[in-house]
Amino acid sequence: MFAALALLAPALQDPIRLTPGTPFQGALHRLAHARQDFELEVPEGQVFLALSAKSAGPDIDLFGGPGDAPLNLEDAPLASLSSIGVERIVADRLSEPPLAPGLWWFSVATPIWDPLSPHENSRPNVPYTLEVVLLAPRTDAVLSPGPARSFALDPESGGFRTFRIDVPKDASLRVDLHGVPANLDLFARRGSPMTGLETALAKARHDWGAETLLLTPTSRPSVQEGPWFIDVMDAYSASVSTPFEIRVSFDPAPPAEWSVPPRLVPRAPEKPLARALVSVLEVFPRTAAAAPR
Repeated sequence: MFAALALLAPALQDPIRLTPGTPFQGALHRLAHARQDFELEVPEGQVFLALSAKSAGPDIDLFGGPGDAPLNLEDAPLASLSSIGVERIVADRLSEPPLAPGLWWFSVATPIWDPLSPHENSRPNVPYTLEVVLLAPRTDAVLSPGPARSFALDPESGGFRTFRIDVPKDASLRVDLHGVPANLDLFARRGSPMTGLETALAKARHDWGAETLLLTPTSRPSVQEGPWFIDVMDAYSASVSTPFEIRVSFDPAPPAEWSVPPRLVPRAPEKPLARALVSVLEVFPRTAAAAPR
């Protein structure tokens, strides 16, 4: 009950303007100042925003969203409510709401004075540090046909990588993701990097790690000569490191070695179900990414 009251308490001071790359240090008071609001003006063309909050004292929570701060923080579209003194909220091209230019608000709050918690009441001051990161589109590498290359998504990169591919006249464009331990997605745009999902010309979004994006001169949408930008993005989280391999080809056909079923190592389990499972081979339709399992 008392912790919930902090969500309803209005901020007692005017919003503080945040500056990307410049940490802000402040302090709350569990009785007199349990919430502080902040503002950030997001410029045009930004594709990733992360706000981190750390407190070495009592618990804090972090809230945010576009526009002006609401009276009730339970209405916040973005929230981080851990109990370890470290909070992080992210807005990017895949979040809801997605990152958009304009004014964004953020709030740091701590549970207010609780007469049933004498231990916490002995530490009314709650120091904290905020740091905001904004990332614009970038090109991480220029890819060309050949062997697969290894990369990784990580928090420092914003959970995405952008690659440029210069497609020649009358060629197809095939991009394959392999060696992926998580759910990564592919997005393609001609001429310039994608700034929002609505600007992507083609997508490959499935629930498995392997993805294939294939565009030909006669497909819908079709590939055209010129620079193409491929985004590899984490469908769920930008907070962990995820390795992957990416292969580019101007031939729509997969490599010949991928068409050969893997050799099954002979095994002789004792139970009938186990004997059946070691012989299972999953094959996806041609319209999806085919991958032996």
